[in-house]
Amino acid sequence: MATTESITAAHLDQPHRGLVEIIEPDHEHYARAPGDVLRVGSALAIFIVTLLAAAILRSVISGAEADVVNLTSLVPSPVASVLTSIASAVGFFGPLAVAGTLVAIRRFRVALMVLGGIVLAGLGMWAVSKALSVQVVLPANLGELRTIQYPGSQFVASSAAAITILGPWLPRFFRRIAIGLVATVAFTNIASGTYVPYEVAVAIVLGWLVGVSLLAIFGSVNRRPSGASVAEALQRAGIDLYRLEMLGRGLRGSSIYRADVQDDRAKFVKVFSEDQRDADLLVQFYRWIRLRDAADERPFSTLRRSVEHEALIALKAADEGVPTARMVAVAEVDPDGMLLCYDYVAGDTLEGLGPDAITDEMLRGTWRIAARLRQRHIAHRDLRLAHIVADEHGAPTVVDFGFGELAARQVQLRSDIAELLCSTAVEVGAERAVAIAAEVIGPDVLGDASSRIQPLALTRATRQQLKEHDGLIGQIQAEVQRVAGLDEVRYEELARIKARTVVTVVAMTIAFYALIPRLAEVSDIGATLASAKWYWAIPLVFFLLVTWVGATVGVIGSVPDRLPFFPMLAAQVSASFVDTLAPASVGGMALNTRFMQKRGVEPAVAVAGVGLNAVSGFIVHIVLLGVFILWAGSSSSSAAGNASSSLRAPDGKTTAIVVGGLMIVVMMAWALPITRRVARTRLVPLLRDAVRGLRDLGRKPRKLVALFGGSVIVTFGFYFALLCAVQAFGGGPTPAQLGVAYLAAFAVAILAPTPGGLGALEAALIAAFQRLGMTPDAAVGSVFLFRVGTFWLPVLPGWITLGFLRRRGDL
Repeated sequence: MATTESITAAHLDQPHRGLVEIIEPDHEHYARAPGDVLRVGSALAIFIVTLLAAAILRSVISGAEADVVNLTSLVPSPVASVLTSIASAVGFFGPLAVAGTLVAIRRFRVALMVLGGIVLAGLGMWAVSKALSVQVVLPANLGELRTIQYPGSQFVASSAAAITILGPWLPRFFRRIAIGLVATVAFTNIASGTYVPYEVAVAIVLGWLVGVSLLAIFGSVNRRPSGASVAEALQRAGIDLYRLEMLGRGLRGSSIYRADVQDDRAKFVKVFSEDQRDADLLVQFYRWIRLRDAADERPFSTLRRSVEHEALIALKAADEGVPTARMVAVAEVDPDGMLLCYDYVAGDTLEGLGPDAITDEMLRGTWRIAARLRQRHIAHRDLRLAHIVADEHGAPTVVDFGFGELAARQVQLRSDIAELLCSTAVEVGAERAVAIAAEVIGPDVLGDASSRIQPLALTRATRQQLKEHDGLIGQIQAEVQRVAGLDEVRYEELARIKARTVVTVVAMTIAFYALIPRLAEVSDIGATLASAKWYWAIPLVFFLLVTWVGATVGVIGSVPDRLPFFPMLAAQVSASFVDTLAPASVGGMALNTRFMQKRGVEPAVAVAGVGLNAVSGFIVHIVLLGVFILWAGSSSSSAAGNASSSLRAPDGKTTAIVVGGLMIVVMMAWALPITRRVARTRLVPLLRDAVRGLRDLGRKPRKLVALFGGSVIVTFGFYFALLCAVQAFGGGPTPAQLGVAYLAAFAVAILAPTPGGLGALEAALIAAFQRLGMTPDAAVGSVFLFRVGTFWLPVLPGWITLGFLRRRGDL
């Protein structure tokens, strides 16, 4: 919005109307439109797909290109000559036409944008051509990137960028002519064999991407209606106003006005531009990606339908006795806009007033509005104090049904309750907000909405306010649980895609890309499997059972409380199933914490015990890795075996380099605020609890032995299971080398955010076994037998045991 305001007096073209005083900021010529953001995303996606399609579907694309070239060669010679002449004329007169257009529209900023777009698109096409001229083979032989050879494609890219930038300022007729001319140039050059279709597609899409990116950054035509257009539309709707003042911007880019009317109360006017639908599409796309329960919400097909829907909800709410502003008119506004006109509600919104200014009676009136909306199945979907206006008598009124829904689902009604509860708690505190809400709508309704009292169920504005009040949402949850008499609150799973899920998918993709070339080296896996000694699978399964016993002993030793052995053993079997669903053993740790709490262990002690168990496992892992390295080094130096498969302990120089590198990494991480905050809030408390737990367990030597002994049993259980898998395929590495390979590969894989190090552990073990002299067939067979026996086999018994524990109430 401009910082200066202009006051104009417009004499509208109505025979009985007078002058209208219009107060609004100077109308900006440029505005960043939501549609430009959508076009940037679409252009970028299509550009990436164009490159990858030609790489992965090389044979298909090549065949299609040949068909297109053969088809264009059938163009009659006279027609081809005319097209060639047109293309030559466009190449000569095109720059002159662009320059003339810039002079005609008199926009210096647009001229700079066009010049920048031409240069950037040309340079971008040159860079793409150079990059694709390098021979690049995609991983796992998925394809080979195509090469762009003809430099004239830069002209096509620059032309597409220029037309894209000029498009918003050109009439639709001239815009279509410009697009048609570029298409003619491209078609002519394809017919003559100068271009191939792939080059043309890349050039056009790249030019489009550059053009829409510049429009999104620097702005395009401001499509918002001016104050004069709004005043004229109001007068056409029969509202005789004499003053119109812009109050600001509302949700989704709408413009808010106050209209003063002759001999009547003032009007509140919401004005929507054509960009409204693009903004709705952006919001809807984000919500569809982010949230599970937004999948059935659809944006309206036109701006008119969206405005009519809001008007319908406002009328329905007023008809049902909900205190809200009376709707007066719906009207079209030039250019291509719509407006909604309501009676103006004098007063201040409750947001920001604070606990002293907001009385209990105001809160009761607000909750009576929420109760009425809920009874009539009307969802406001943005029900917070910013949309509750209190008049001079303190009576609240709800406004702005822009996101509303009729015949609302229960999940939407629960979200309204959670939204209003959190919004009021920001102003008056959790205890007072929950108490008055329970008084008006009842504890049962609060309990029903408790699953939605979480950040993702709230609007962005409320989430921002809660962030400024550390711990407030936890206080609200606890107070609702207490008032509603709930033993436990099961919060709904709202996130469709979590950041952790994205990281996991990316990590698994990278890990399997590293694994696929290893699998490609396998020559005759069938013969290898046929010759395997499958009786080694029996001790492998036995050592899997040993790992469960070791995990049970370790967890029992991690807390001072007495825990029953066999129920805890069942929990470890269940944890092996849960760990297949979450990375870094997070699922198993959560299950053990929950199980111990159900068995009477204090929550803080249970959490500390699980953390202590993890720390002890890390210590045991590092110690055993050092032992196996020393063992392997001493055994290989005294043996006259193959030098390529020997392992030696690192010398002093290597050790110093590794330690120094780790210290540098730690110092750099500590220098970054985000990693320093994570270390202070998560790592330091974990280590502090671990030290305190070790000190407490030191008074009980048997617990301390069980803690570390359990970790040793688990590690050796997996080690002997791997040894059995290797022996099943003929053996190879010595026991010491096998221990180093397993512990080192596990240390690398545990950093991968995939369940059980899936993909990463397999790739690391196969690479280590081949380095130790095993054939690719034997290495792959050994690793996959080990993973089937220790990762996939426990899924079924773990799932069965998990259901058993749930039925018993142990989880």
